[in-house]
Amino acid sequence: MPQKFWCQPGMLFITTFSNRILSDIYNSNTGCLKTINCMRTLLVLCAIIFSLVAFPAVHPAPAPKAADVLLPAGTTRLSLQQLATMKYADFAKVTGQKQGFGQHLGFWLMQKKLRRCIMANGTVNTEKLKAAYRIDPAKPFHMGGFLLGILLGIIGVLIAYMINDDKKLSRTRWAWIGFAAFIAILLLLIL
Repeated sequence: MPQKFWCQPGMLFITTFSNRILSDIYNSNTGCLKTINCMRTLLVLCAIIFSLVAFPAVHPAPAPKAADVLLPAGTTRLSLQQLATMKYADFAKVTGQKQGFGQHLGFWLMQKKLRRCIMANGTVNTEKLKAAYRIDPAKPFHMGGFLLGILLGIIGVLIAYMINDDKKLSRTRWAWIGFAAFIAILLLLIL
């Protein structure tokens, strides 16, 4: 009689079943055919158990290197590593964009976030990269949002949130930047 102990129901069945098979194998009254059938059953049971253990052994893909990830920029392709370290004047020459204050500031913000996503060993942390670029920092400067923030302060930021159109993300971001400039100017005037 197999020994019963507390465990999961599936494991109790497997333990009881394997004990029955082992007792049949070592029983001297059984024939050779019954022993072979028990061995087959034990072999199938072991194969099922080992295959269940082997299924979750999937290795994740290695993180890509920043130098290997290429992005189109104008007529050429730049790697993430080049994009994170180059100056805006070089980027403007490659892409053919004009060098305005808003584009320069957006490029600088994008580079700052990109540098945080590149690890010390040169690999890209894709989770950080996805989280960092939910709002595209390379969008152009939004003068209306900036003026709302710098002229009206926090009320301008609230107005920027109330206007619903396709430029809402850019407007609210630049309203917050304008509000920060408003606070900085206010602090300079007070001090």
